Amino acid sequence: MLYRFPTFHLFFHLFRPRISSMKGGIQEVHDKFTMGDGNNRIAVDLGCGPKPANYFKVKNNWGVDLYENKKINVLKCRLGFEKLPFDDNSIDYLTAYDLLEHIPRYAELPEHGNHSYIL
Repeated sequence: MLYRFPTFHLFFHLFRPRISSMKGGIQEVHDKFTMGDGNNRIAVDLGCGPKPANYFKVKNNWGVDLYENKKINVLKCRLGFEKLPFDDNSIDYLTAYDLLEHIPRYAELPEHGNHSYIL
């Protein structure tokens, strides 16, 4: 199978050592990439849903979704159509758990710019 798909074969051989070294749960993986004190860092979880994830354990944690809830730091943004509501170079951690599979579905809706979609 690896030889039928050269791109996958190359990916497998280039990144195999990194993949095998990442053992443990999701929190343990995030702990390996945490940068210093969490009090001075900003984390943003794209497509966070009702509550932004905070695996980096920062004090300043935000979420971005289609619906806003300022009480728990969730801001509204139509990803792919609008600029993120943060200044350039201000985010230390950017995550997007379970987000990519939702983008095509929302991008096809008329209120998101596609007027050829028939309901």
